[in-house]
Amino acid sequence: MDPRERLLVDDLLMRKVDEVSYLVATNAALYRPIVRFFHHGYESGETGWLWPGEVAAFIRQHHPHHAAYTDEECEAHLKQLEAWGVLVSEHDVNQARTIEEFVRAARRYQISETARIIEEMLIRLTRQ
Repeated sequence: MDPRERLLVDDLLMRKVDEVSYLVATNAALYRPIVRFFHHGYESGETGWLWPGEVAAFIRQHHPHHAAYTDEECEAHLKQLEAWGVLVSEHDVNQARTIEEFVRAARRYQISETARIIEEMLIRLTRQ
């Protein structure tokens, strides 16, 4: 088989690309601004790590249809984005003094490298 033909059908190309699921999901009108907010934070030179409360506040302030967006709704959306590989998270255990506090520690989120590249592509496409 010609090496060029082998590139057309390999395991990587047959894999479902979960990282783009947020673009066509039922809640895409929420997922897309959330991901763009993470992208903007990363590109502006900050660490890119955001707390769910910061994301929820951004949506409440800037999304015309979600002024009552709750922190709990936001947390569920962030967990879904993480499940798709769009976001990564980590526990903030700096203030934990007990095992229970360690387990319940808040999570903060950051855009994944794959999602950052996808957002870059979308930004470039909208500029054309």
